[in-house]
Amino acid sequence: MVGSTILGDESFVKMIKENYLQSKKPDRDLPALRALSEKPEIEDIMQAVESVLAKQPTLARNISLYLCHRYSGKTLKYIGGHFGIGESAVSQSSRRMATIIDKDKKLARQLQKVKSQLFMSKVYGLLLEPMF
Repeated sequence: MVGSTILGDESFVKMIKENYLQSKKPDRDLPALRALSEKPEIEDIMQAVESVLAKQPTLARNISLYLCHRYSGKTLKYIGGHFGIGESAVSQSSRRMATIIDKDKKLARQLQKVKSQLFMSKVYGLLLEPMF
């Protein structure tokens, strides 16, 4: 049993995801969709950010942390461990970055480049819509 909602082997679950679930929008009444959606790995996120913001390492780190929090599906503890900070620091940093992005249009455009690069390099299904 994979994903705790679909019975079958990996290939069957993959076929169901690709053919029936990829076009579904996130829905509070269907929380299992979130569990079955493909999510980018932290390393993939960091590479995409690095390719766009290579000359700004501090900003690249903050954007990476923000995107990991929003899109990776990993726990705060896991993300914090990867970045060497605590769980609450992940949440606070992500919240602060969201505020900065809302105010800074140039940064928002750079972030859009990162997202398009990340989401075009692999098909991550439901992640084009925010899940939080």
